[in-house]
Amino acid sequence: MQRTGDTSVYRRMTSTCSACKQFADSVDDVYRSGGSAEVGEGSVTAIRPLGRRNGFLIFDYDLDTAPGRILDAGGKVVQRFDGGPSSFQVSVRKVKGTWVVTDLTELT
Repeated sequence: MQRTGDTSVYRRMTSTCSACKQFADSVDDVYRSGGSAEVGEGSVTAIRPLGRRNGFLIFDYDLDTAPGRILDAGGKVVQRFDGGPSSFQVSVRKVKGTWVVTDLTELT
């Protein structure tokens, strides 16, 4: 999504997640203004199921990301990301046979 600017699939699988919407909106803003993103690969390094709450499955997971940067329409770097490890908690539920993200919180 960050490499192409196409947020449509991400938005479908996160339609009820406000943090996810904010992230997709920020990607759209970059590309709408003619900018782009250069991001490396990320790897999930651990997943910890926490259980089920009110029909939602809750997981903590660790993500290791490569450094990245945001470029404006002229190719100037306007933001840098160091990359490295982060931890998140995600809530998912099944809607019409498809798993969707309902909440995402960065823990670190």
